[in-house]
Amino acid sequence: MINRCALRDRRGQKSITLFFVTLSIAVLIVKFLAGGMQTPWGVAPVIGGTEFGLAVTGLLAAWVAREHTEKTKVQANGG
Repeated sequence: MINRCALRDRRGQKSITLFFVTLSIAVLIVKFLAGGMQTPWGVAPVIGGTEFGLAVTGLLAAWVAREHTEKTKVQANGG
């Protein structure tokens, strides 16, 4: 199922990493927006702007690092 959901990177190749980064950021946005709201399980924990920003930055850093390593692999192979 994940293989069918994989997004394509800028080179047109399927990227499972991009799928998980996108999914994680979407979950963070929902958690950030729902913070403090009443749910059937109690009040949802509040995530601050700094925590949200650091989490998103960490996820984007993983994606940028992957792109960098893929780019250096292509350059090392002469392509």
